[in-house]
Amino acid sequence: MMISRRKEELDLALVNFPLKKQAMMLEEQLQELRERRMAILAELNSEETPEVQREHFAQRIQRDNEEISHMQTQSVVQGRDGRRRPQKISELGNRNSGA
Repeated sequence: MMISRRKEELDLALVNFPLKKQAMMLEEQLQELRERRMAILAELNSEETPEVQREHFAQRIQRDNEEISHMQTQSVVQGRDGRRRPQKISELGNRNSGA
């Protein structure tokens, strides 16, 4: 509760001072860039060799492809079931109207 009130006060102050608002936005961008830089440096300094990284990527691609294939299979099965249901409903309707 206290934080949201403080944020509202700061937002109101920023409305009156566009340069402060711009400075705050630039500071946020700078922080995001610093975080990205740290992530890139961590990746570069990782102990994995390019060959190991390549193997991990290949495994990930294989898993993703298997998941996609499974989802496509499920989609086809569900699509077939979806087409059968209206047909079954109409068959039941015909039986009831004929009886």
